[in-house]
Amino acid sequence: MINKNSKFISSPAAAELLGVSDNALRQQRHKARPLFPYPKVGPRVFYSVEEIYEILKRNKHLPIREVIKNG
Repeated sequence: MINKNSKFISSPAAAELLGVSDNALRQQRHKARPLFPYPKVGPRVFYSVEEIYEILKRNKHLPIREVIKNG
């Protein structure tokens, strides 16, 4: 959830944070259901740092050895 204290970063900065290219994020945005929500201001795209971390946390997959060990 975005609140008034959320920090937004540019698409190139988000790509660097995620360890992917800006072009990979651009391709993701053009899909019918992009992974990360984003607002646009003119041609510039921004991402919420808080939402990036939250989405990554929600989509975390444990290695199979961790599932077996804890299961």
